[in-house]
Amino acid sequence: MLSRPWLLGFLEAQGSFSIVFKKIPSGLGYQVIPDFSVKVPLAQVSLLEAIQQELRIGHIYRTATGATLKATKLADAQDLIAFLEGQRFLSETRQRHFDAWKESVRLITQGTHRTKEGLLNLAMHRDLLTERKQHQHDYCHVRRDLDPCEHAKHGTLPKTCRRCHTQEK
Repeated sequence: MLSRPWLLGFLEAQGSFSIVFKKIPSGLGYQVIPDFSVKVPLAQVSLLEAIQQELRIGHIYRTATGATLKATKLADAQDLIAFLEGQRFLSETRQRHFDAWKESVRLITQGTHRTKEGLLNLAMHRDLLTERKQHQHDYCHVRRDLDPCEHAKHGTLPKTCRRCHTQEK
């Protein structure tokens, strides 16, 4: 059995919390998935197995060089949040990141992503969650899919989209 303080420290150092927007052909066009993962070298796969057993979430995927514990079910995200309830990461940045992920999971649980406004709110929230990463389906991309301006409809989006304040990709 892993100690809670050790596990919290390991998740702080190695864990990754994100929200994935997957393009689908129905509804508003996106499936929103809470994603938690921990990667280790293949030689440490037994560590992932112990973590998986302790948290009771996700699946372990192996490659030639490493292994990843990945949890993408909403119930797994909720279980992880419950497990970490009342705990604090030492890093303020990691704590803010986790709190933003937790809020995103709450919004998904409430079903707010099933409306255009809710999906856009979640996309904007997710962009703040991962401020250093550039996502394929960032807020502006999702907004243009859901509510394209006249330029986007005709393929003449200007170099700088004033509505989003981003460069065209």
